[in-house]
Amino acid sequence: MLEAREIGQAVKTFLGLSYAPIGVKILTEDDGRPGEPLAEGARFCPFHPHLLGESAFILRQGDLECPNVDLILGFTRPRYVNVQPRIAGETKAVRLGPLEEADVVLFTLNANQAMTLAVLLGGVEAECKGEIAVCGEALARAYNTGRPSLTLLCRGALDFGPFTKGELVVAVPYQDFLMLPQAMAKYATLSQAAIDH
Repeated sequence: MLEAREIGQAVKTFLGLSYAPIGVKILTEDDGRPGEPLAEGARFCPFHPHLLGESAFILRQGDLECPNVDLILGFTRPRYVNVQPRIAGETKAVRLGPLEEADVVLFTLNANQAMTLAVLLGGVEAECKGEIAVCGEALARAYNTGRPSLTLLCRGALDFGPFTKGELVVAVPYQDFLMLPQAMAKYATLSQAAIDH
C-alpha cells in the first residue's frame, strides 16, 4: 500500500495539479507540539499549498486573524446564532500540512481537474455562499459529513490568499483520499478501453 505522501504525489501527477494536496488534522487533545511559526496577521485561506512546502503548522485558538475561523474550526462555540458549516466537536489544535493521518485533504485545482477528481471520488458535494469557504464550505463540511466537498472560494481567500480566480478547493475525507490510487487505475483502464474501441 502506498504511503499518504506517495498518494498525494500520484494524484498531483495524474490530475496535472500545480500544487501538492494539504493534510488537515483536527486535534481534540493538544499535546503542545510546536509547528512552524505563523506570520503576524495570519489567516486560514492563505495557507495555500505553494506556501507550505513540507512544513507542518499547528494552529491554536487565537492564532489566526480571520474573523470567524476560531468558530468554524471548532475552537469556540456560537453564542447567539448557529453558524454552519463549522467543525462539530471541540477542537484544541489543527495540524496543517502533512498528509499522514490527516482527517481531510485539501486540493487546490481548476474546474477541469475538479471534474476529474469528482469522477474519481464518485461525486463531490457543493453548497457555496462565498463566505467561510475554505475553512467552512470545504474543510468543515467534509470533516462533518465524511463526504468530499467543493468550494468556489470566498472574498477572503481571493483577497488575502494567493489563490487565482480560476482556482477552487475540494476537501476530501482521508479514507476517500486513500482510495484514489485504485480509482485512478480504474479510470485509466476505462479511458484506454474507450480509446481502443
